[in-house]
Amino acid sequence: MIRIKTATILVLLIVAMQLITAVNALLFDGVLGDLVFWFNSALFMAALAIYLYRLDKDKPAPKDK
Repeated sequence: MIRIKTATILVLLIVAMQLITAVNALLFDGVLGDLVFWFNSALFMAALAIYLYRLDKDKPAPKDK
């Protein structure tokens, strides 16, 4: 199985957010502001969830004394 780095996933989500914002500004003159805000918020929450999930998963197990 291919393991994709967390940073790569986060960068792709940021690129998606920027793409949605740019398309709204360039093609729709910003009229889809609320929809773009909703999708960007959802993508941000996904990025935060992925980061926190992988942060906890990558921690080494505590050693028994």
